[in-house]
Amino acid sequence: MILEIQDIRKTYRGKKRVEALKGISLSLQQGEIFGFVGPNGAGKTTLIKIIAGILKPDSGTIKILGNSPTTPEGKKLRGFLPENPQTLRNLTGREFLKFCASVLGKTDEDIEKLLSLVGLKAAAERRIKEYSKGMLQRIMIAQSLIGDPPLLIYDEPLSGLDPIGRKDVKQIIKGLKARGKTVFFSSHIIEDVEELVDRVAIIKDGLTIRVQELGKPRKFTIRYYKNGELVTIRVERERLWEQLEKIRATGEIYEVKPSEIELEEMLDEKNN
Repeated sequence: MILEIQDIRKTYRGKKRVEALKGISLSLQQGEIFGFVGPNGAGKTTLIKIIAGILKPDSGTIKILGNSPTTPEGKKLRGFLPENPQTLRNLTGREFLKFCASVLGKTDEDIEKLLSLVGLKAAAERRIKEYSKGMLQRIMIAQSLIGDPPLLIYDEPLSGLDPIGRKDVKQIIKGLKARGKTVFFSSHIIEDVEELVDRVAIIKDGLTIRVQELGKPRKFTIRYYKNGELVTIRVERERLWEQLEKIRATGEIYEVKPSEIELEEMLDEKNN
């Protein structure tokens, strides 16, 4: 596992005590895109900041390839994109990446490769304050890749983008997986999560309420004839064969296929 999260708890103590995380445990495999979804205030950003080493948990452990995210070794293993990135906006895109690269001892050649990767070579001499939101996200993705980390932590990377910007960022994320990177990102845009991820965790009130592999259907639709009428039912994967045996005893099976269950439906199930 590239990322192991064990029983992470975090409470904010101020005028109002807020228990943001109540014992989150997750693990990520190398080379997968992992989505993290939930309503506002569920604890998504808090966990992401803990993984990035910005916040410390009250208890629990996080390991990136066996290293704590707050150690120099752990920091080298992850790239981070915050939800609302703040950067040196008077610099050009190329100047900003050069500044970041100087900290890590990277070369101009590395910068040019990253500008090509995120599609910003033509805009590299423009000041960042002139960038659109989509261009800003792409230059920040480039900075997250300067150290060539195996794990990328992105907080709402698609938020606020127009359709073209969303398409560009989604293509970059897919390309990162093709290069063997692991991407952990939060989002509230359900259709984008469904398009991108291998697995998704649903969080609510500081707790993980489901981890789902989207490529494997949880339910199946069965259509069968009973007394001359075509009946349609949906059953859980665990009850599929049991239900088929019952139907065979009283009717004729017409069709069995995976149900098209959307991530939004999973959220609705847990909110009811």
